[in-house]
Amino acid sequence: MIDQASGKHLFLVLGLSLLFFSPILILIIPTMIPMTLYFEKYTWVYYTLGESYLVFGFGLATLIVCCAILFLGKLKKWAVSVGIILTVLACFLFYGSAVGFIAFADEGITYRGIFENEKKFFGWDEIGHVKIEQLVRGTPPEITFTLKDGEVLSFTENGHVRDIRGSMRAKFQKYNIPMEHTYAD
Repeated sequence: MIDQASGKHLFLVLGLSLLFFSPILILIIPTMIPMTLYFEKYTWVYYTLGESYLVFGFGLATLIVCCAILFLGKLKKWAVSVGIILTVLACFLFYGSAVGFIAFADEGITYRGIFENEKKFFGWDEIGHVKIEQLVRGTPPEITFTLKDGEVLSFTENGHVRDIRGSMRAKFQKYNIPMEHTYAD
């Protein structure tokens, strides 16, 4: 078993490592999860929700605080109890960040929000209206899909979505989906 002094320092090293590498982890892991866990053939692009990055960051912060408490609490019983609770909370936050994505494919769009249990799929023919709005020049536009049943899906365009813009426009034309553009002056 690890003695108290070396165990305490193990959590110091772990916490500092998480703190140091957290910017890299926040950029890479939430982006990779939808591409690996939810991969389907003929999918154009997987879009990671902005909230996924935020929730994942809170999970990392929770683990860093957990390591700090275990280090400063000298692995006493109360510190270990709080550490276990914070670790469970971090796992819950990591799960929540892992499930949120939007996938664009030939058949339609698959969506799953943060902490939601079920994926929602809607075909291109179910989209009633598309609104592309760029209010400030130089910023990415906000894209809003309004389905025929009234449900709304909004997200900010990133480089991956910009790359498939032509494919999406072809689907909009094929299914006669009206588009509304609003650009900054």
